[in-house]
Amino acid sequence: MNAIPDKIKIGRREDWHTHYVGTYDNGKFFLGFPFFGGLSQTRPLAVLHLLDADGNHERSQIWETEKMFMAEKELKTAVQSLKDFRYGDIMARCFTVVLNGLTFGLVADEDLKRVTYVPYDLAFFAPWDGTYDT
Repeated sequence: MNAIPDKIKIGRREDWHTHYVGTYDNGKFFLGFPFFGGLSQTRPLAVLHLLDADGNHERSQIWETEKMFMAEKELKTAVQSLKDFRYGDIMARCFTVVLNGLTFGLVADEDLKRVTYVPYDLAFFAPWDGTYDT
């Protein structure tokens, strides 16, 4: 009961944790986040994950900056450079990638029946409607 689906919906919430979520290039997906972290956990990061039209991870980009507002600016610029980008909800499959010594991605936990967007600790649960808990 309440099994984790193959793809989960990530609802875009403007000016909130999932602000940088949407589509580009004829139905591919992007998922980005400014984050205070890094190998030393002392510098802000901007991370952008690019997914294919079926929600599979294709690649990720990371920028390490001096200030959080700079990470936000890098991420915004990267998203705006994507062909035909539009903000909105997406469907994504679980994935992990290690960047700057941190694990990023969507990680399933079958015991807790949730998917967590790491390292941000956004947890998605049934009914899998795109909402999350922090």
